[in-house]
Amino acid sequence: MGWFLLGFLAIFLASLGLRFWGLGRFNALVFDEVYYVKFAHNYLTHTPFFDGHPPLSKYLIAIAIWLGNQLPIGRDNVNTLAGSALSTWSYRWLNALTGAIVPLVVGAIAYQISYRRGFALIAGLLTAVDGLFLVESRYALNNIYLVLFGLLGQLFFLRALRANRRWLLWMGGAGLWFGASAAIKWNGLWFLLGAYFAVVWGMGHSGGQEVSAARRRIV
Repeated sequence: MGWFLLGFLAIFLASLGLRFWGLGRFNALVFDEVYYVKFAHNYLTHTPFFDGHPPLSKYLIAIAIWLGNQLPIGRDNVNTLAGSALSTWSYRWLNALTGAIVPLVVGAIAYQISYRRGFALIAGLLTAVDGLFLVESRYALNNIYLVLFGLLGQLFFLRALRANRRWLLWMGGAGLWFGASAAIKWNGLWFLLGAYFAVVWGMGHSGGQEVSAARRRIV
């Protein structure tokens, strides 16, 4: 067990390094930061605006901006593109931290599916160095939150399927994370649909008595 946990710790530290290194390099609003950072700033300044997506990701970026402005970090790169002076580090650091957690959740899901530690570590490592996840983690975009919350919902759902006790607690946690994913963007509901598909598929295949009993409770 020791090497397994050390492997996940190494993946997490590598993920942090890849995501926080040179985080404020582009002192601008990149890609859809032109929307999300401005929307988050509007929440902080109580400025009315229209947004077609649910607000949770902008709330999180707004919290990141507020916390980032309290810390003496990343003050070298500051711009006023969102409406007031903000450091690029302040509106990106929470995305970077969130993106570093995603490989751990992917590895945990891989372990729940296979119960193979090597397979879980490989899944986490590949996620940590995936180019798309790196880009989404290094800018103030909303997809990294959607992915993390949706994957957490699926992880809790898998734990509920295998839990003899407290399965309802795991299922409640799954519902909370699925709801959080949908509160980022409406297509976060696809993670919930994936869980439904797993139940329907599982009901049509034989399995262990423990898992079958959990499925019957859920359905």
